[in-house]
Amino acid sequence: MRTYKDAKAMAKVLRDSLAAASVSLSHSKCLEIVAKQFGFADWNTLSATLDAASADTACRVPSTAAPEQLSCSFCGKSQHEVRSLIEGACGNRGTSPCIFICDECVSFCAQVNSDTVGNAADMRV
Repeated sequence: MRTYKDAKAMAKVLRDSLAAASVSLSHSKCLEIVAKQFGFADWNTLSATLDAASADTACRVPSTAAPEQLSCSFCGKSQHEVRSLIEGACGNRGTSPCIFICDECVSFCAQVNSDTVGNAADMRV
């Protein structure tokens, strides 16, 4: 985790995932859970620690050396909003951009492929 925005994104994903399972928690409660997962007493302590760390880093590291933010090339979700990203087409790093696909898009593509193949098999009968 790099910034408090990453922690907030994690809390949002947690809240959305729980809502999908019919568990209702406020965003504030999810922020507190994320803080506890990282060993902090509460959200305010985590947020202050991350802010101080990023301010300290900004003084020592040039702004051009910002950490790379990865996201799915298909749906645009960040690496912190999905369980995993699969990297592809990175043979020529620096000369061509890498392509990433998240686990959710892979599942969606598998479902579309399954439906398409199933429909094609039905049509042959």
